[in-house]
Amino acid sequence: MIISPSSPGQCLVCRKGINRKSAEMHLKSYQIQNSPRRPAFLIEVFAEGYPEYWMYLAASPDATLGVIDTLLKEIWMGDDQVSTFSFKRKEYTLYPDSSDLKIRLGKIFLPGFTCTYTNNHFKPTVLHLVIKSLPPDHTPAKGSICVIARNSRVPYDCDICGNKADFFCNECYQEGGGSSDLQTLPP
Repeated sequence: MIISPSSPGQCLVCRKGINRKSAEMHLKSYQIQNSPRRPAFLIEVFAEGYPEYWMYLAASPDATLGVIDTLLKEIWMGDDQVSTFSFKRKEYTLYPDSSDLKIRLGKIFLPGFTCTYTNNHFKPTVLHLVIKSLPPDHTPAKGSICVIARNSRVPYDCDICGNKADFFCNECYQEGGGSSDLQTLPP
């Protein structure tokens, strides 16, 4: 199943239907003049090879790589494997008790940077992060991060009857020998 990069989704701020292509402009349209808050980072996240999976995060400059890692694992990975953030010249590998978990985003992120996130190096799932700036009204609480837009539920067909499935069972999918790359991404 191939879905274009403009696959449907929703702004979680206003609940308006958007797509990946229009999300950034839509999210940046919310502006509060003269806000005392520092601008946040707007982070576009998308799955390599699966353009139907995308989301936008708002991250406080005080948030850490560990906070992003936890969020990505809870939403899309479903496991707690070692992961790595790779920039052009630097890698940060996150494992329990890693000092890289505590690195603040404001020290390493700049608007325009891109980053690759790899989870589970034995059976990798690769995500790409594009760092952008965001108006101050989207700045989450100090040290936090939140999902502000994401793809709609990806439809799957039932293996038995061929109709649209009501739910997706990751366990059954793994036992049935489906695509190993897809099994870590949620429906």
